Amino acid sequence: MLPRFRLEVYERRHPRTDATVEQLLERHQANAKLGFKTKENYRSQADKNIIRFIGRQRVRAIDADVTDSFYSELR
Repeated sequence: MLPRFRLEVYERRHPRTDATVEQLLERHQANAKLGFKTKENYRSQADKNIIRFIGRQRVRAIDADVTDSFYSELR
């Protein structure tokens, strides 16, 4: 399974969705079974750290360069 996953990533055959990072975070939060405070905290952290930098990016456009830039901004 892992070698196949690596091949898909290498060949850029991973996520085939037009959804943005923000849309998937919204969907996750809507479906997550979390306590009120936990959900509120996750939302705050996502707004401050993820959505601000890569929220409008399409998931399929996220690659190593985008991830490296994101981590650099967080530092």
